[in-house]
Amino acid sequence: MAKLEYFNSQHITNGFSYVSDEEKAIAVNNWRKMLVKEMPDRLKSKILKMDDRKMAKIMDTMKIRIRFHSDIENHKYLFEDPDYTTELAVKFYKKIKQSASVNK
Repeated sequence: MAKLEYFNSQHITNGFSYVSDEEKAIAVNNWRKMLVKEMPDRLKSKILKMDDRKMAKIMDTMKIRIRFHSDIENHKYLFEDPDYTTELAVKFYKKIKQSASVNK
């Protein structure tokens, strides 16, 4: 199974590789289409409006981290603002506040 995961990740990585600016533009366009297909509906407008340079950076970051197309949704944090109201975020903020007051 590990070997299949590796081959699939290589297929994704190599499918969006580029050498020239023209190939990069094509790869970014194809990556954007794939993201629109795989990401939740609420993120599709952000993906479509995103600058090509930024999308290229995201593509280069994501393509080496995913093994399957279904892994794409795990990277939705790249397209949405962080939620600081979750239980974990509130707990973390309290810890930071406590440590800051101790260090004074």
